[in-house]
Amino acid sequence: MHRLFSILLADDNRAWRLDAARWLEESGYIVVDAETGREAVEKALAHPPDVSVLDMYMPDMTGLDILRMWRNEGLQAPCILVSGEADQEIRLKALEEGVFSFLQKPVPSDLLKFTVERAIRTFFREGG
Repeated sequence: MHRLFSILLADDNRAWRLDAARWLEESGYIVVDAETGREAVEKALAHPPDVSVLDMYMPDMTGLDILRMWRNEGLQAPCILVSGEADQEIRLKALEEGVFSFLQKPVPSDLLKFTVERAIRTFFREGG
């Protein structure tokens, strides 16, 4: 039997967050969702996820702010950053800071699932 991987999904857009959570759950992942950056930080520190999917711009902090806070606490889970803005400078900054992948919204379900699977294969080398 293979391990169940946990995904922390943080986005203030409720409709997209619920859709993305459903797509990932249908693929067999355990999904924990958060509506704010603060909630994402608290949930990850309490139960570190295997992979995170973070919205770049939430009202209380950015996805990069969340990632920095996690790294300061020793959390090393791969991070997929999503944003409705295609700002090349932000994308480059995110990759420089160690984000695994940067996806532009709207993110198709197959692309999200593929990117999460690729992060898991890269960081856990199958069968983790």
